[in-house]
Amino acid sequence: FPELRKRGMVGTFFVVPGYDHATRYVNPDSQRWSDRKQPGYTIEFKSMTSEHRRALAQDGMEIGGHTMTHRNLTRVSPSEHHRELVESRLQLESELGASVDTFCYPFGGADRAIMKRVEEAGYVGAAGTFPGYEGPAPKNRFRCKRFLIQNPHYFREVLRGRAFSPAAFVRSARVFGRWRFFQ
Repeated sequence: FPELRKRGMVGTFFVVPGYDHATRYVNPDSQRWSDRKQPGYTIEFKSMTSEHRRALAQDGMEIGGHTMTHRNLTRVSPSEHHRELVESRLQLESELGASVDTFCYPFGGADRAIMKRVEEAGYVGAAGTFPGYEGPAPKNRFRCKRFLIQNPHYFREVLRGRAFSPAAFVRSARVFGRWRFFQ
């Protein structure tokens, strides 16, 4: 966030309001998450709260929906979609005092039926784990491309338009010492 602000850029933060005040744990080797502390999960991660979201929005960042509890929508019953999509959006809009227009599919899980439900929930566009640069008019506004940025070296390559170059992967992997970082 400070780097975005320093450069005069706006970022979109896809948030999960059902995780307020939750602590999760990360395994640095596998880069997997856990909701409970267990061997190998050594990095403690406190989830974003409504206060954090309001501060980001007040500083000009976009807040987007990411479900209420970060469930894979392709594995959730249709009866649960309302809470995950609509109620989470309404909660965010209530706490921010502004509309929440964009959505990101947890785990990239989206098929045509899910995309339709996201649109019916009131979102105007959505992204998943479809990597790529998007032109001014996306072909499908509920399947927008984006990049998952997890290190500053790869971010630099994305900004230069070289996200898919072998050199971008090699340089970034060399810094972090593993290819898994990009899987």
